[in-house]
Amino acid sequence: MLRKIKLYGELAKFLGQKTFEAEVHNAAQAIQYTCNVMDIRFEVITRENWNIIEELEDKIIFNATPVDVMTDNFLIDGRPYTDTGREIALYQAKEQFKIYTGVEID
Repeated sequence: MLRKIKLYGELAKFLGQKTFEAEVHNAAQAIQYTCNVMDIRFEVITRENWNIIEELEDKIIFNATPVDVMTDNFLIDGRPYTDTGREIALYQAKEQFKIYTGVEID
């Protein structure tokens, strides 16, 4: 099923559009899809290759795991108790509410 991916701010300006439709099932897939559209090379880090974090330099790391990531790279921490994570969780909750009720919350 196609889902709408909404973009904001500089990212929307850079790509010249605010929405995409793609077959994604979670936030990680939406981020991967957007990176592909922007022709940004990325690597998904799992338990099996977690040790490469220590080797990364001048990278952006998006953490959506419950684990603390210690790095000198630019870290986007998507865990729900961080400011960024709370913003993501609130957006996700609003979207789910709209899916189930048809009501949009500002």
